[in-house]
Amino acid sequence: MNAVQTKVLLATLATLAAMGGFAATWYVDAVNGNDTNGGTSVTDARRTLRGAMSISELKDDDTVLALPGVYGDESVVDASGVQTRCRITKAVTVKSVGGRATRDVTVIRGAHAATTSGLGDNAVRCVSIEADGATLEGFTLTDGATKAGTGDAVDNRGGGLLVLPKARGYAVDCLFSNCVARAGGGMALAAVSSAVPPRPSARLSGKSRAGSACSTAST
Repeated sequence: MNAVQTKVLLATLATLAAMGGFAATWYVDAVNGNDTNGGTSVTDARRTLRGAMSISELKDDDTVLALPGVYGDESVVDASGVQTRCRITKAVTVKSVGGRATRDVTVIRGAHAATTSGLGDNAVRCVSIEADGATLEGFTLTDGATKAGTGDAVDNRGGGLLVLPKARGYAVDCLFSNCVARAGGGMALAAVSSAVPPRPSARLSGKSRAGSACSTAST
């Protein structure tokens, strides 16, 4: 490569970087992180999933790596109106640092409402996927819950994970336990025509008033 070609290549790389053309990796650490950090490295990790997903530079095709720990505080209202630990609104991969190997020690913990059923306005869902192409990989989702609601509505589906309309999302190598909802205690797909079911490596164990661990809901 001659000097002119080298200059052209460097200029191209610089342009791509300025345009955000390179996928980035961000870090979150429930034990040692801090949401005032930038999230750019293990030692600069955010603390909560809410904090990680709010990084202003986060873009489609990026990866958010979660170190082992329990992600069980801080939440945000998702598009269904339910408090949620991790609201994924971009086509990113949110993954435990070891994938399947660390899913038992990388936990997203929601919260049951203070009712007999665990359902109610104060319940907290574990994860909502609202972006086409988003992936959740290598976590245990536990204690997630939804509002009680009535009828076929997205605010009472998917205590562990809700995939919202028009979001073709994936759950890979995830475990679901002790999650509750009116239907689809573990997981719910909010629109059959546009949502992609979890890959076979997702194991479900959830409770629902309708009796299913995974359900679909029309909107």
